[in-house]
Amino acid sequence: MGHRIDEVEFHPSYHALMAAATEAGLHGTPYAPDEQASGHAHVKRAAAFQLFTELEPSVLCPISMTYAVTPALRDNPAIFKDWAPRLAARAYDPALKPWRDKPGVTMGMGMTEKQGGSDVRANTTRAVHDGRDAWGSAIG
Repeated sequence: MGHRIDEVEFHPSYHALMAAATEAGLHGTPYAPDEQASGHAHVKRAAAFQLFTELEPSVLCPISMTYAVTPALRDNPAIFKDWAPRLAARAYDPALKPWRDKPGVTMGMGMTEKQGGSDVRANTTRAVHDGRDAWGSAIG
């Protein structure tokens, strides 16, 4: 009988790309106060991210999820205070260790795949008209 290990080993090139993307500020960096003060941080990030997408798509999920989650966390000031500096840091640490021990972090998303415990193919949905049009206005 084996022992469960919740760890994934990525190819070294994945870590090199993640380091390049975070060093370039393609993740949560535009939300850092010093970046916003420099002007057009989000436009610069968008242009650089678009160019990076031509290189290799494997790291785009954690990089774009980190960009997306940063403003969402503002609704919880306690969490935002702890996480925001690391989400905006231009540092990448591939080691498997607690987030508090890392100079920078990225975010990902929970996958809905059969091996992850949620088989979306088994779901069923049903559309029911709610009396509103596509823009949410009442009809009639």
